Amino acid sequence: MQTTSETDDSQRLDGWPLTGDTTPAGAEKFVAAADEPASDGLGRGLSLAGLLALVLLPLVAIGFGAGWLWYNASHGVAPVAGAERVSDDLAPAAADLGRVAEGDQGIDFSSVARGDVFPLREMSTGRLITENGEPVYVTAAGVRVVLPVLFRDDFSNPSSGWDGGRVGDYAFGEYRLLTSQDGVGSEYAVHRVPFDNFQARLDARLDRPTTGHYLYLGFRVRAQAAGADGYTFVVTPDRRSFRLERWQVGEQGQTSMRLIDDTPAAAIQSGTDWNRLVVRAVDGDIMLLVNGEVVGQTHDETFKAGTLAVGVGKEADALPFAAGDARFANLAVTAVK
Repeated sequence: MQTTSETDDSQRLDGWPLTGDTTPAGAEKFVAAADEPASDGLGRGLSLAGLLALVLLPLVAIGFGAGWLWYNASHGVAPVAGAERVSDDLAPAAADLGRVAEGDQGIDFSSVARGDVFPLREMSTGRLITENGEPVYVTAAGVRVVLPVLFRDDFSNPSSGWDGGRVGDYAFGEYRLLTSQDGVGSEYAVHRVPFDNFQARLDARLDRPTTGHYLYLGFRVRAQAAGADGYTFVVTPDRRSFRLERWQVGEQGQTSMRLIDDTPAAAIQSGTDWNRLVVRAVDGDIMLLVNGEVVGQTHDETFKAGTLAVGVGKEADALPFAAGDARFANLAVTAVK
């Protein structure tokens, strides 16, 4: 009776008889019984994997987010408070047009800006009158002249033409540069558009730590196989000083000469504060301004044209393992002739 029952059961599959089947009696039951533990094990494995995924994935996401926030906070790639403010603020300590009495404004006919265009000066002090850190120009009749813009960059477009290699990048409306090596040295990014006679305005600042670090605006830069020719307007915020260097590639490699040595300037803001740098280059005449104050002037005819550059560097008193970190914003280049 037991054999008959097993045979009858073995000859049915989902209610359909298995005619002509030569499978030994009881084999179907044996296979089914063997399959059940495997299915249960597979199900338990999948359930365990699902449970682990539910637990681990949120932890991984939290860890990644925390790491991203730490990197932003420590490396300063988050939007910088005050970055938008810079373009709207009046230049600190400048003889600004809005703060100089009309009776104290005089036209400097000895300094021709372009044709019959002249700068305004504060008659009581002789200082240039500026607006947003740049000199104010008028005609001989005192009519305000706005110089045409040749190039403007708010650094929001990663294709605007700056090449800083692996040490430079666009970040939240700024261009960021880092030093890549320990010890004394600098890194820079070069733009591709050349200018000959121009006036360039650029906002620049350092991120912490600032000790022993400097930043610069390069102009009339010409790339060479062994370096680059050109001028650099160097500002060291913590020392509140500046200098003007001329770099040149020759038979002995790249060398530099200081056209203006390190000079203190009260107009320079220290620490991580923004400084508005202005370079005016007309033929061989070079004028340098910081935050609306003329800090230096010289004459050099070595280079008459070239591109712009921005840079950051470290000096001997910098912390050994601290990278120089500079930010640049609100670039505008205007014609002067």
